[in-house]
Amino acid sequence: MDMTMCGRIYQNPLRPTEIYINIGWNTKGKQLYPQYEPWMAAQGISQAEYNQIISAVREEFDNNAPISNICIAQGAMCLCMATCGVLFCGCLWLKMKVDSFNNNAKELVTGVSNNKMSLSMVEMAGAQHGAWVDSKGAPLLVRMGRGTQPGGPPLGYNLIFSTQSPIPWPPAAGMQPALATVVGAPVVANAVVVEAPMQQGMGCQPSSG
Repeated sequence: MDMTMCGRIYQNPLRPTEIYINIGWNTKGKQLYPQYEPWMAAQGISQAEYNQIISAVREEFDNNAPISNICIAQGAMCLCMATCGVLFCGCLWLKMKVDSFNNNAKELVTGVSNNKMSLSMVEMAGAQHGAWVDSKGAPLLVRMGRGTQPGGPPLGYNLIFSTQSPIPWPPAAGMQPALATVVGAPVVANAVVVEAPMQQGMGCQPSSG
């Protein structure tokens, strides 16, 4: 399970007023929560509000994450495949559990944030979605075949909010990563690579959104 994109904040390059706060997956213990960043204050989100939202989301995932262990999801999928779908009850049960968790978590985020944020589960990423960069200036690279390309969005669960207008990104000056030259081509140092496409829960996840 790839955790490299988790615990980071991104701007959607195709919709630059959209900010994604990636918190990880729905497997117990597989979450990372970014710290509050000062530029959020100008967008109507105070540190107290942010901490309250993160605290509520953390409690929800800690107590109610639908997958206690990734082996459970893998086992359900393998059993279904081994019996040619005869014993698909495990996958069906897991999907229902994930759907219920997603609905509850979405309502929680909407309520505790006073409609300032929403929660979305992203299962697919690719270069076609633009070059995503986090708030520290590190790009997100998506593995495509044998190489990598800038892409996104970040896989897993994202808290999403909108800025009043497109803001400079990354928001902190002087945070752009250095460039190195390899075989005559510029390569971004400290880039993060994620696999794509990728699905959490061995295909038992519901659609994003």
